[in-house]
Amino acid sequence: MLRPFLVVLAMAPFAARALDVSAGAVEVTGRSNLGLSFSSTDVSGGATGSSDTTVFSGDATALYYVVPNLGVGLAVSFDRAESRSSGARFTNWSYLVGPAVGFVHPLQEKLSLSLQGDAGWVRSGGSSSLSGGGGLASLDSGSSGFGFDLGAGLRYFLARSFSVDVGLSYAWERTTIRTQPDITFTSSGLRLGAGLSVYFGN
Repeated sequence: MLRPFLVVLAMAPFAARALDVSAGAVEVTGRSNLGLSFSSTDVSGGATGSSDTTVFSGDATALYYVVPNLGVGLAVSFDRAESRSSGARFTNWSYLVGPAVGFVHPLQEKLSLSLQGDAGWVRSGGSSSLSGGGGLASLDSGSSGFGFDLGAGLRYFLARSFSVDVGLSYAWERTTIRTQPDITFTSSGLRLGAGLSVYFGN
């Protein structure tokens, strides 16, 4: 009875490594996210304001695994939010393009922990429609800046080349409209997401 147990225990590290992502593999991930974003607006030398809104976003990442379980590559993400308040409608969007790094650690036979981070250039814009005084006014704006995203999640491997992913991430962005005075937008929030990953050469 003891001998089979010792054999299983001795083989456990090799079983865990069965789901390692191989060096030289390419991972392509697509994910959708839903979360609560906390935003603030700062007009240089003027008033400030803040708001909370629900954001829908999606992202795609391509990683090349330089060593087992550690990949580097490129991330692209897109966010869109819409809110209404006191007769006004606000629509905001942003996208980020930049480098990404990912790490996968096997937990069980088909389950792995994943960590990922990306950072890069952000372009954002928005429009607002204000009703009142018998008319409707529409304002459009655009800004650019920097942002990053840090996340952790779980991956369930249906096969070595395919996994279903769920995770939680923290996103932060700061963009500026160059006017007189400058207007700076800072947003941050937690996002819960789900997606799929495909592994080539794994």
